Amino acid sequence: MSFINEIFAVVFFMIFSIFIIVLFQLKYHWNVCELFQNMICMMMLTGVLTITLFPVPLGKEDVSFYYASNFIPFHSILGYIYDAAHGIYHGVKVQLLGNIGLFLVVELVLCWVLRLSSWKKAVAIGCGFSIAIEGLQGILGMMLGVFYRSVDIDDIILNTIGCMIGYGLYSAITKNKKQILEN
Repeated sequence: MSFINEIFAVVFFMIFSIFIIVLFQLKYHWNVCELFQNMICMMMLTGVLTITLFPVPLGKEDVSFYYASNFIPFHSILGYIYDAAHGIYHGVKVQLLGNIGLFLVVELVLCWVLRLSSWKKAVAIGCGFSIAIEGLQGILGMMLGVFYRSVDIDDIILNTIGCMIGYGLYSAITKNKKQILEN
Protein backbone atom coordinates (compact mmCIF):
# COMPACT_ATOMS: atom_id res chain seq x y z
CA MET A 1 0.00 0.00 0.00
CA SER A 2 1.16 3.51 -0.75
CA PHE A 3 0.29 5.90 2.02
CA ILE A 4 1.85 9.01 3.42
CA ASN A 5 1.34 7.94 7.00
CA GLU A 6 1.06 9.70 10.32
CA ILE A 7 4.67 9.05 11.37
CA PHE A 8 6.01 10.70 8.23
CA ALA A 9 3.60 13.60 8.72
CA VAL A 10 4.64 14.19 12.33
CA VAL A 11 8.36 14.02 11.52
CA PHE A 12 7.95 16.27 8.48
CA PHE A 13 5.81 18.86 10.27
CA MET A 14 8.07 18.90 13.33
CA ILE A 15 11.20 19.46 11.21
CA PHE A 16 9.34 22.12 9.22
CA SER A 17 8.11 23.73 12.47
CA ILE A 18 11.61 23.84 13.94
CA PHE A 19 12.89 25.41 10.72
CA ILE A 20 10.14 28.06 10.76
CA ILE A 21 10.65 28.81 14.46
CA VAL A 22 14.41 29.22 13.98
CA LEU A 23 13.82 31.60 11.05
CA PHE A 24 11.31 33.65 13.03
CA GLN A 25 13.55 33.63 16.10
CA LEU A 26 16.39 35.07 14.03
CA LYS A 27 14.12 37.74 12.54
CA TYR A 28 11.98 38.75 15.55
CA HIS A 29 14.26 37.87 18.50
CA TRP A 30 11.49 36.38 20.63
CA ASN A 31 11.94 36.17 24.36
CA VAL A 32 11.74 32.75 26.06
CA CYS A 33 7.98 33.04 26.73
CA GLU A 34 7.18 33.96 23.12
CA LEU A 35 9.42 31.18 21.84
CA PHE A 36 7.65 28.67 24.12
CA GLN A 37 4.21 29.89 23.03
CA ASN A 38 5.09 29.59 19.37
CA MET A 39 6.56 26.11 19.85
CA ILE A 40 3.32 25.00 21.56
CA CYS A 41 1.31 26.54 18.72
CA MET A 42 3.35 24.70 16.08
CA MET A 43 3.01 21.40 17.97
CA MET A 44 -0.77 21.93 18.15
CA LEU A 45 -0.89 22.71 14.44
CA THR A 46 1.17 19.59 13.68
CA GLY A 47 -1.19 17.46 15.76
CA VAL A 48 -4.33 18.88 14.17
CA LEU A 49 -3.02 18.45 10.61
CA THR A 50 -1.86 14.91 11.39
CA ILE A 51 -5.23 13.94 12.87
CA THR A 52 -7.35 15.56 10.18
CA LEU A 53 -5.38 14.87 6.99
CA PHE A 54 -3.30 11.71 7.40
CA PRO A 55 -2.78 8.96 6.30
CA VAL A 56 -3.03 10.19 2.72
CA PRO A 57 -3.49 7.45 0.10
CA LEU A 58 -1.48 7.90 -3.06
CA GLY A 59 -4.03 6.28 -5.35
CA LYS A 60 -7.54 4.85 -5.58
CA GLU A 61 -6.21 1.30 -5.24
CA ASP A 62 -4.94 2.13 -1.75
CA VAL A 63 -8.38 3.04 -0.42
CA SER A 64 -10.73 0.29 0.66
CA PHE A 65 -13.37 2.78 1.79
CA TYR A 66 -14.88 5.99 0.54
CA TYR A 67 -16.36 8.68 2.70
CA ALA A 68 -19.41 10.58 1.63
CA SER A 69 -19.60 14.32 2.04
CA ASN A 70 -22.34 15.86 4.16
CA PHE A 71 -23.62 19.36 3.55
CA ILE A 72 -26.85 18.98 5.58
CA PRO A 73 -26.44 20.54 9.03
CA PHE A 74 -26.92 18.13 11.97
CA HIS A 75 -27.35 15.09 9.70
CA SER A 76 -24.25 13.27 11.00
CA ILE A 77 -24.74 14.50 14.57
CA LEU A 78 -28.27 13.11 14.72
CA GLY A 79 -27.02 9.83 13.23
CA TYR A 80 -24.38 9.47 15.98
CA ILE A 81 -26.97 10.28 18.66
CA TYR A 82 -29.34 7.72 17.14
CA ASP A 83 -26.57 5.11 17.14
CA ALA A 84 -25.73 5.90 20.76
CA ALA A 85 -29.37 5.46 21.74
CA HIS A 86 -29.07 1.95 20.29
CA GLY A 87 -25.83 1.07 22.05
CA ILE A 88 -23.29 2.05 19.38
CA TYR A 89 -21.02 4.68 20.96
CA HIS A 90 -18.09 4.82 18.53
CA GLY A 91 -19.44 7.80 16.57
CA VAL A 92 -20.25 9.75 19.72
CA LYS A 93 -16.79 9.18 21.19
CA VAL A 94 -14.72 9.68 18.06
CA GLN A 95 -16.75 12.18 16.04
CA LEU A 96 -18.77 14.24 18.49
CA LEU A 97 -16.42 14.34 21.47
CA GLY A 98 -13.30 14.14 19.29
CA ASN A 99 -14.20 17.19 17.20
CA ILE A 100 -15.30 19.21 20.21
CA GLY A 101 -12.26 18.20 22.27
CA LEU A 102 -9.77 18.82 19.48
CA PHE A 103 -11.00 22.35 18.85
CA LEU A 104 -11.36 23.11 22.55
CA VAL A 105 -7.57 22.63 22.73
CA VAL A 106 -7.04 24.52 19.46
CA GLU A 107 -9.00 27.49 20.82
CA LEU A 108 -7.12 27.49 24.15
CA VAL A 109 -3.79 27.59 22.30
CA LEU A 110 -4.96 30.23 19.79
CA CYS A 111 -6.32 32.48 22.54
CA TRP A 112 -3.11 32.10 24.54
CA VAL A 113 -0.72 32.71 21.65
CA LEU A 114 -2.74 35.44 19.91
CA ARG A 115 -3.96 36.96 23.21
CA LEU A 116 -7.54 37.02 21.96
CA SER A 117 -9.95 38.86 24.24
CA SER A 118 -12.96 39.16 21.95
CA TRP A 119 -15.38 36.20 21.98
CA LYS A 120 -16.51 36.87 18.40
CA LYS A 121 -12.98 37.19 17.04
CA ALA A 122 -11.76 34.08 18.88
CA VAL A 123 -14.63 31.90 17.69
CA ALA A 124 -14.41 33.33 14.14
CA ILE A 125 -10.71 32.41 13.94
CA GLY A 126 -11.38 28.90 15.27
CA CYS A 127 -14.34 28.42 12.91
CA GLY A 128 -12.27 29.71 10.00
CA PHE A 129 -9.53 27.21 10.87
CA SER A 130 -12.14 24.43 10.89
CA ILE A 131 -13.52 25.53 7.51
CA ALA A 132 -9.96 25.57 6.13
CA ILE A 133 -9.38 22.00 7.30
CA GLU A 134 -12.64 20.74 5.80
CA GLY A 135 -11.83 22.57 2.57
CA LEU A 136 -8.36 21.07 2.50
CA GLN A 137 -9.83 17.59 2.99
CA GLY A 138 -12.15 18.21 0.04
CA ILE A 139 -9.40 19.63 -2.17
CA LEU A 140 -7.07 16.70 -1.37
CA GLY A 141 -9.90 14.29 -2.14
CA MET A 142 -10.51 15.93 -5.52
CA MET A 143 -6.79 16.02 -6.33
CA LEU A 144 -6.35 12.34 -5.46
CA GLY A 145 -9.59 11.32 -7.13
CA VAL A 146 -10.79 9.62 -3.94
CA PHE A 147 -12.43 11.07 -0.85
CA TYR A 148 -10.50 9.32 1.90
CA ARG A 149 -11.78 11.87 4.42
CA SER A 150 -15.31 13.18 4.67
CA VAL A 151 -16.13 16.81 4.13
CA ASP A 152 -18.83 17.37 6.73
CA ILE A 153 -20.65 20.55 7.77
CA ASP A 154 -21.28 18.87 11.12
CA ASP A 155 -17.53 18.78 11.76
CA ILE A 156 -17.49 22.56 11.39
CA ILE A 157 -20.46 22.86 13.78
CA LEU A 158 -18.82 20.57 16.37
CA ASN A 159 -15.45 22.27 16.00
CA THR A 160 -17.10 25.67 16.52
CA ILE A 161 -18.80 24.35 19.67
CA GLY A 162 -15.35 23.22 20.83
CA CYS A 163 -14.04 26.73 20.10
CA MET A 164 -16.81 28.29 22.19
CA ILE A 165 -16.07 25.99 25.12
CA GLY A 166 -12.32 26.60 24.69
CA TYR A 167 -12.80 30.37 24.72
CA GLY A 168 -15.01 30.07 27.80
CA LEU A 169 -12.29 28.09 29.59
CA TYR A 170 -9.61 30.54 28.47
CA SER A 171 -11.69 33.47 29.74
CA ALA A 172 -12.30 31.74 33.08
CA ILE A 173 -8.60 30.90 33.48
CA THR A 174 -7.41 34.42 32.63
CA LYS A 175 -10.08 36.00 34.85
CA ASN A 176 -9.08 33.80 37.80
CA LYS A 177 -5.40 34.49 37.09
CA LYS A 178 -6.04 38.26 37.25
CA GLN A 179 -8.00 37.90 40.50
CA ILE A 180 -5.24 35.79 42.07
CA LEU A 181 -2.57 38.31 41.02
CA GLU A 182 -4.61 41.22 42.44
CA ASN A 183 -4.96 39.57 45.87
